[in-house]
Amino acid sequence: LSANNLNENINSIIQYLDISQNDISITTLPMSYVYGLSIINTHLNQGASIVLNNKSVIEKEFWKKLQKNKVTNFGGVPYTYSILEKIKLKNFDLSSLKYTTQAGGKINKETVRNILKEYNLLGIKLYLMYGAAEATARMSYLPWENIEKTQSIGKAIPGGEFYLEDSNRKVIKEINTHGELIYKGKNVCMGYAENFEDLTKGDENKGTLKTGDIAYKDKDNFYYLVGRKDRYIKIYGMRMNLQELEDIISNFGIENICMQEKENMINVFVKDDFELEKLKKHITSVTKIHPSVFIFKIIK
Repeated sequence: LSANNLNENINSIIQYLDISQNDISITTLPMSYVYGLSIINTHLNQGASIVLNNKSVIEKEFWKKLQKNKVTNFGGVPYTYSILEKIKLKNFDLSSLKYTTQAGGKINKETVRNILKEYNLLGIKLYLMYGAAEATARMSYLPWENIEKTQSIGKAIPGGEFYLEDSNRKVIKEINTHGELIYKGKNVCMGYAENFEDLTKGDENKGTLKTGDIAYKDKDNFYYLVGRKDRYIKIYGMRMNLQELEDIISNFGIENICMQEKENMINVFVKDDFELEKLKKHITSVTKIHPSVFIFKIIK
């Protein structure tokens, strides 16, 4: 990542999070992770403080450090928030905490709702974000005033731009229409280096990143991810996205992973016992695919 890429992203993050000299962040993410590194860089850039930490949010020492140092914010991945969801935050002194951020993957909407219930009582804000290493960690964020759109990745960061392309690389202007999400911005990396000779190459991406994510936008120009471009399969000639199928089953209350091993068959791996006929009926009513296509397997 070039210095210019990094500076563009640092400035945009500072702009929407309003990081000041008085802010103090406690590290919950490794420096080797672009999301964690961006938190460190943005705070140091503003003359703010970082509390070094190697404790998990499930350890009392983490919360003691947070209270002692009057921490104003921290960042986490979806797993961090699934843990926070089970912790009674009102039992801690969080008077200094202004907001927390989330990136690193799609977060369960029920988890967000539960966290927001706690945060609203405590006066804490939650910023949901979406990014990639190739764009120096951040491409979009969901503004706090639009937090009710919990399933949206929000809008592009300041200085960035989103648009959608169909399979023929034609720009999609219609709302609620699926296409590949494309990002444009100065924070996009130049390309990949497979060996030292590749370091002499010029800017191959030219500020544009094809994310490989399938998305759509609503009437307010907020973007929503529906799956990965490489997770599309065909069932008896009908295209479907395995990520969308997983979301359908998750929304029914069952943790799952779907994959295709054989033609016209989908394996659905679930963790717990469930009412098979009810689930089959639900999937069929939503997807219009015959229940015989699905093979259910319970795994630990």
